[in-house]
Amino acid sequence: IFGMISRMITEKGWGLLEEAIPNVLNTSEAQFVLLGSPGDHYYREAFTRIQETFRQRVFVSFEYDDARARQMYAGCDVVLVPSLAEPCGLSQMLAMRYWALPLVRRTGGLADTVKQWDSTPSDDYAGLGFVFDEFTAKDLARTIDEALSLYARDPRKWQTLQLHNMKLDWSWSRSASQYVDVFRAAVASAGDRSALPRGKTIEPHRADLLLETILRWNDLAGVIDKAEYLRHAAGDARDLLDRDAVLIWLADEAKPS
Repeated sequence: IFGMISRMITEKGWGLLEEAIPNVLNTSEAQFVLLGSPGDHYYREAFTRIQETFRQRVFVSFEYDDARARQMYAGCDVVLVPSLAEPCGLSQMLAMRYWALPLVRRTGGLADTVKQWDSTPSDDYAGLGFVFDEFTAKDLARTIDEALSLYARDPRKWQTLQLHNMKLDWSWSRSASQYVDVFRAAVASAGDRSALPRGKTIEPHRADLLLETILRWNDLAGVIDKAEYLRHAAGDARDLLDRDAVLIWLADEAKPS
């Protein structure tokens, strides 16, 4: 059973899965359980059609629910995170805690936290799973086939990977301890360095401030009422001019607000 839990947007890899999933289902006994929170409506329609075509093997929910998500993590054999970019990512870490192996694209935090299942991690802070490089449906499908092959031929190895991943410490205790070590090292080295010369205070250019203020007023115009808008504008004008300002409001009769 493969699972995927994320917003339904292209950056999360839904387009790749849309293209890859029919061929995978036609050539294997795989099943897919998908939880897609609101995003691009196109994918909602696309995966509704896929679910209707493969009724016994694809389930899709379009509303995020934490309890259901955790049931999916616990019930899936593999959790998919085929993102285009991912600064960190939590799905792969939750998957490993719940006994599921992660299948990820090698990018950002996914590359840091998941290594290829047949490699030897350089440290004990990396999980083991299935990794692909190209942001293409072909590479995703190939890696899904790789996971299916290992699951079928070597259950013992599969369980070894699960046990390795479940022992990883993803808590803040370890990260916080590392931050403390960095801060202590910085404090210790500070006494060995001469103080930096005091630089000149950089004053923002008045024209830049004016442009930023005008842009901010433009953004606010469509989201707050006129009274609140005038209050913000008057405050910005005082800050910008360093004095009380007279704000003249001229209504556009041709375009009434």
